[in-house]
Amino acid sequence: MEDPRKVLGRHGLRAKKSWGQNFLHDRAAHGRIVQLLQRPGAAGRPGVHSDWGQVDAGHFAAYQADHSHGHASDLAALFPPTA
Repeated sequence: MEDPRKVLGRHGLRAKKSWGQNFLHDRAAHGRIVQLLQRPGAAGRPGVHSDWGQVDAGHFAAYQADHSHGHASDLAALFPPTA
């Protein structure tokens, strides 16, 4: 898959970290999150999701990664490489 930043850039757009689009902005973000969650006890830390209530950090991170990947895949399909 083409780098999402290049796809967005061709159309005058860019990802915003403030909107939680850091997976589009920083390709290394996912790897860092996985490393942090591998620390003992980290994945089990509680967090609060606005719709689900209390969930553990591991499930929340997995959801965010899948959600971000979905956006990148949707954008790649809508804006295929031109050359």
